[in-house]
Amino acid sequence: MSEALLFRPLHLAEQLTDELGTSITYAYDDLVFPEHSDVLLQFDGTDSTRLYLYINGEAGKNEVESLRDRWLQAARTKDIALHYNGTFAIEQLPGKEEVTIRFN
Repeated sequence: MSEALLFRPLHLAEQLTDELGTSITYAYDDLVFPEHSDVLLQFDGTDSTRLYLYINGEAGKNEVESLRDRWLQAARTKDIALHYNGTFAIEQLPGKEEVTIRFN
């Protein structure tokens, strides 16, 4: 039996990036990459109106807190369900044009 595909309303992520004066550089499956890769958004697997926020683990503690607060405030302003879920790391695979994303 095939699994039903969940609709992922990209316009929610676009509203957030617009509110913060940035844009989306790439979206793949349930992941959305705003420009500069300082944050990553992920759609919830069961609730298409809920997004998770991850912040690049290379950021310092103060920057993580600042980014988290800015994104969560933008979500409240736009009435979007955004939940901070921790940090992430992107690693380039040697000799390939592929990356691995690790969630912390």
